[in-house]
Amino acid sequence: MRKSFLIIFVFIYLIKISPCFCSEEESLYQNSLDSFNSKLFDLSFNQFKRYISLYPDSNKSDSAQFYLAESVFDMEKYEKAITLYENGYRIYPNSNIADKFIFRIAECHFRLKQFNDSQKYFQKVLTQFPKSQFVSAAQYWISECLFQKKQFDNAEKSFLKLLELYPDNKYSAFTKYSLGWIWLNKGEYQKSSDSFKDVTINYPDSEVVESSQYYLAESLFKMGDYKNATVEYEKYITNFPQGTLEEQAYYWLGESYYLIKDYDNARKKYRNIVDRFVNRSEEHTSELQSHSFISYAVFCLKKKK
Repeated sequence: MRKSFLIIFVFIYLIKISPCFCSEEESLYQNSLDSFNSKLFDLSFNQFKRYISLYPDSNKSDSAQFYLAESVFDMEKYEKAITLYENGYRIYPNSNIADKFIFRIAECHFRLKQFNDSQKYFQKVLTQFPKSQFVSAAQYWISECLFQKKQFDNAEKSFLKLLELYPDNKYSAFTKYSLGWIWLNKGEYQKSSDSFKDVTINYPDSEVVESSQYYLAESLFKMGDYKNATVEYEKYITNFPQGTLEEQAYYWLGESYYLIKDYDNARKKYRNIVDRFVNRSEEHTSELQSHSFISYAVFCLKKKK
């Protein structure tokens, strides 16, 4: 009797863990998810579509609808994705992933540069789902929508609110970078230099650390703190060789040295631009290069005198 009970127990356990005993419904869902995770988005789209048509009342139908839309989203077909996310929210308004549908609609509009619609849906996340895991992200993207619409005063307030409510949110580096850029363009150079410096120190692996290093130096230059500007421009050149702002960094480094009357270093930096960038084709010759030629020529003339 005991042996028979043990056999039955093992059999039931094997049914639970073995893929061979999965229902067709579960198998199709799992295969669809596997395709999605393997980035086979065309295939996962068709599989999830089939799952929804066969099992519309499944307890996973809301999730299947979400991944159906995600498959299209990851193929960058944002207009079609919006329709699918909207269908998902309409059919499953009480689902525990309803906030995901709304958040993704907002993201799609943002990627389509439809910032008014994007802001509206991100705001909907805050209003209808105040306990959602996406609340801090929604606040960040509302700020970015305002920024993209050039409503910089409102964007500033929104970014500051984000830092106040969620000081350790995953967008902190981007938030402080955007604030730095706003303050730099408003002429509030002490604030901008502090914000950019915060990024360089506390978020060294951030995507915006290179730009933050450059604009930290620019903020100091515009404050008239040319000595510290030379330090920060030098850091940019050292830490980001062949960076996107390398040429500008060399030029303004030369200007900074010139303004603290370190003419020898200024001459070297101007000369450096001439040597490094002169071989580019004429259509890529920048205004900064032209200034460097002129500045270097002035130094040569002074030296002759």
